[in-house]
Amino acid sequence: MQLIKSLVIVAALGILTESVMASVDPYFGGGYEWSTANHRRGDSHGSMFNKYFGGANAYLGARCHDISIEAGYECTGEESKSGSHTATPHDQEVVTASIRTRNYFKGWHLDLKTYFPIKDDFELITSFGYGVIKHKASGNITLMVSEELRAYDNLHFSNRYGHVARIGIGAQQMLCDHIGIRAMIRYKLLNNRTRLKSELFGINESVKYKNLVSLKLGFIFKF
Repeated sequence: MQLIKSLVIVAALGILTESVMASVDPYFGGGYEWSTANHRRGDSHGSMFNKYFGGANAYLGARCHDISIEAGYECTGEESKSGSHTATPHDQEVVTASIRTRNYFKGWHLDLKTYFPIKDDFELITSFGYGVIKHKASGNITLMVSEELRAYDNLHFSNRYGHVARIGIGAQQMLCDHIGIRAMIRYKLLNNRTRLKSELFGINESVKYKNLVSLKLGFIFKF
């Protein structure tokens, strides 16, 4: 009798698992992502850090009816910026700084998506998730102090990964059974404890990134 009960339970679990797996649709995708980063600068060098980034992302997900779980990776391209600043410190010597910076972001994420079918394979999407993100910066600075030249090359700074909350909305249109296009607008929030701070030029010349807003355009492929 115990054996019969065990066989019935195993058979029921097998049928349930097969039913669930049959309704799960795996997919992957990728595309271009344009981001704007909101940062609070320290002193004058803060204006030498980029606010706008182009980049790419890739993701892998599994969908069951109108809900999916999606994991992915994103990375911006390395953007550079150049400029100069002139200041007169307390010793009254005129200091001119020529600066060039290069910086980018990269990170991983896990999102929960909800789909709202509209018409003819067109859907609206809401997205809530969690991610980790890192900012890297490098640069060169040349100082002219009372006609004396001082150069500092190949400066580097890298944050640890910071935790980020992700909220987004978008739309998706399937072009056929397996291939579609997707557009997403997403807000990525770094809280007070996890905001990314770069001290490339020293602690008094830092810039702190507060959050990012991104626009993603790409494709999706369903198996």
